Amino acid sequence: MGYQVNDRVSVWGVTGYGTGALSLTPDGASALETGVSMAMSAVGTRDELIGSRVTGGFALAFKADAL
Repeated sequence: MGYQVNDRVSVWGVTGYGTGALSLTPDGASALETGVSMAMSAVGTRDELIGSRVTGGFALAFKADAL
């Protein structure tokens, strides 16, 4: 999900969760089985400090991400 706060600032975020199963069979041994799961979240922002309109094509922006 993303949101444009104004013409210079934007923020975004994502989250996810998954589950499954894993089975391994070593040579000459019985199968090993286990459950697996994963959860993740990330957010970020971008703020344009100097716009490309002002400089004729060059822009300077601050970006930050957290996972």
